[in-house]
Amino acid sequence: MLEYESVLKDASPVEPNVATEPSDRAGIIYTTGTTGFPKGAVATREITMNRICTAAIELSFVPKDRYLQVFPMFHVGLYVALGVLFRGATLALMRDWDEETFCRIVQEEKINKTNLAPAVLNFALNWTKVVEYDLRTLTLLFYGAAPMPEATMKKAVKLLPDCKFIQAYGSSEAFTAVWLRPEEHAVALGGKVDSEQRMRSCGRQGALCMAKVVDKNGKDVKPGEVGEILLGGGTERDHRFLPAADGQLCKAKIH
Repeated sequence: MLEYESVLKDASPVEPNVATEPSDRAGIIYTTGTTGFPKGAVATREITMNRICTAAIELSFVPKDRYLQVFPMFHVGLYVALGVLFRGATLALMRDWDEETFCRIVQEEKINKTNLAPAVLNFALNWTKVVEYDLRTLTLLFYGAAPMPEATMKKAVKLLPDCKFIQAYGSSEAFTAVWLRPEEHAVALGGKVDSEQRMRSCGRQGALCMAKVVDKNGKDVKPGEVGEILLGGGTERDHRFLPAADGQLCKAKIH
């Protein structure tokens, strides 16, 4: 294994003279899902660029942002990290997770945006020394992989009152096609709607993405009915609607 800085030092600054096509394979991310051994999901250059744009748009990246990447880079977190660089923002990486390192990096690097799975966020919130660190620079916390328990969300809001939250839903093959945006969290946490119902929602389809819930005949289901999620758009391996995952079912949550 080679260190990034050593590779960069020995590299030429000249752009490589290599012909590329939108259909060229650009990356492989790995998933076990619920089906067993890890498998690679291939993305073309076109799909990769679309995923980068989706992340940049939905997470509102701007050049002044300082983003801490916690999600593993062999998974969908790769596209989010590339979205940071795409907008000319600052990217910090964690090699391994531990609460102290996370809090120290946020404080020292003045991180304003980051990502944490709900379970990992819960570890940080329950760490007895978390209050000893200045985390007030955080303005956006992006989470995924599971719904956020209401108790965990309330703890996070208490610790980070100026931080907004956004959830992403999707799959390794389709990236994050559906987003529960900060304004939806604000409505739920403000008590204007049923908080539990809103926080359990996947959200709305994101930029360059399509999503719908259908019955076994492919027809749209009504709100509250159970159906299969179909995802499509510029971040999917095919621009048509395709199943989010084999046999995956979700209750429609349309607001």
